[in-house]
Amino acid sequence: MTAKEFLKAYQAEKIEASVYEERIAELKSLKGSIRANRTDGAPKARRKKDLLDPLLTIDELTERYEAKVTAYIGKEKYIRDKLDEMNDAKERTVLTLRYIESKNRSGEPLTWWDIAERMDCGKRKAQYIHGRALQHFPME
Repeated sequence: MTAKEFLKAYQAEKIEASVYEERIAELKSLKGSIRANRTDGAPKARRKKDLLDPLLTIDELTERYEAKVTAYIGKEKYIRDKLDEMNDAKERTVLTLRYIESKNRSGEPLTWWDIAERMDCGKRKAQYIHGRALQHFPME
């Protein structure tokens, strides 16, 4: 796997992790509403098992999603450690802007023009530095 493929895969995991984080919040909210419905004090004809099944499913899904988010965070730490090993600050910067902090303030993906502006150079120069940085990114 090339450095570019590795970093692109990380970007995909980053998007996936944000979706999982939203889903975790939704499941926790749902779990709270199920518990609130259960403890109203009125007698029910349901079996206790019927009430616990959705809660157990929510817990199971939450754990699964949290494991995926944890894996993503581990990969980000690994990438940041590898970036710290690189000697050239411009190469570190272009890879960070392109793959890690890849959104502008309005949440849109950074364009090459945005990256070039932040690096105080032209678009083609930023792309050239990017190509060089990919060659120097320490892959094991």
